[in-house]
Amino acid sequence: MCFYSTFTMNFQIFSPIILFLFSLYGILVGIEKIQKQQKQIGAISIGLSLFTIVFVIPFIMFF
Repeated sequence: MCFYSTFTMNFQIFSPIILFLFSLYGILVGIEKIQKQQKQIGAISIGLSLFTIVFVIPFIMFF
């Protein structure tokens, strides 16, 4: 039981950090795609990354 609670605490702390880093990477990839004239792929990448930062990370942290 103690191990399980430690695991869930670590998951709640570290998964938002990992998701945030992936989201930043996604934004960088999106900017790079837009500069290479692949605007649609870049816009999708940036949109998904911003969605993750705004909605998914607070949901994990506070629920």
